[in-house]
Amino acid sequence: MIFTKQFYFFIGIFLLFLITGCNIEPFEGEIPENPNPVSCPEALQNTTEAVLAFNNATVENYAELCANYKAALEAQIAICGDEGGAFQLVIDGLGDCGGTIIEDGDYWPMTIGNKWTFSQQINNIPQEETSMEIGGVENYQGVSSYYYNNFLGAAQATDGTGFENLSIKYYSRKNNGDYHVLVSELTAELTGLYSIDQSAYEYIILKDYLPVGSTWTTSFDVITTYTPLDDAIPAIPNITSNYKIDCEILEKNISLVVGSETFPDVIKISFKQETSVEGFPASSATVDYKYYFAKDVGVVKVEGSILDADSNVTSNVLQELTSYTIN
Repeated sequence: MIFTKQFYFFIGIFLLFLITGCNIEPFEGEIPENPNPVSCPEALQNTTEAVLAFNNATVENYAELCANYKAALEAQIAICGDEGGAFQLVIDGLGDCGGTIIEDGDYWPMTIGNKWTFSQQINNIPQEETSMEIGGVENYQGVSSYYYNNFLGAAQATDGTGFENLSIKYYSRKNNGDYHVLVSELTAELTGLYSIDQSAYEYIILKDYLPVGSTWTTSFDVITTYTPLDDAIPAIPNITSNYKIDCEILEKNISLVVGSETFPDVIKISFKQETSVEGFPASSATVDYKYYFAKDVGVVKVEGSILDADSNVTSNVLQELTSYTIN
């Protein structure tokens, strides 16, 4: 029988909570640098750290983190015992740590040169087509990530609204069925007035292994700083925007027709993003989208609405895949 990494993570966590909750006071000291524990509380603490790290293992570091997890369990058994053999069962199941990460498939292929082109409509009015293309790989915030020359129509340059020298990058990465979107710090200039800096953020847009009905939430703050370009220009305080993104798996393994092509294995998710600005209760926005991810293709359709509470205007959006290149 084949078990996933998540199985051993949950089993390990359950057993640790069972033991620490019933028998032993929690370890309150600093985590020792010496990997060899000298007491049962230290052994349990080491195992807890190891299993949490193991849960975030990637294909690249799976073997190392699996081995660390096994070593922590073995040390714990030696010091604390293993009545009933439950922890030994976990060790046996991990095998030789040769790699047991199991994913449902690739619903967002990430290879340099992959390109997706979409038609766009806003309130049923056709807009110019937009393309999303992976330009390369960079070490972003300490993690190897794919960057995009354009990202689902997101602006990459001055669009005539008065901003100059606009700089922002979009990244993605995949980790054990979790698909991350990363947005870099934004820098720009408001012509002749201010230089603008906006903090980076990250969220998970898809968890392809979860069953229908599963949900997850990401919350973060984005801080915008305005620096006057001239001493005569008044200062503006930093503005903090609060973001909350709620996602839900609505359907899996569905067939979807987009244009002239039928995609046979699609995951449909709900993506709801609520944004509010601290100190400005009327300035809020809600994005309520449905994303459709096709296996071995990526995003094939986006539909939904954007509500600007400040102006009480709702815009209906539709994007559909018209062509794609997957390397």
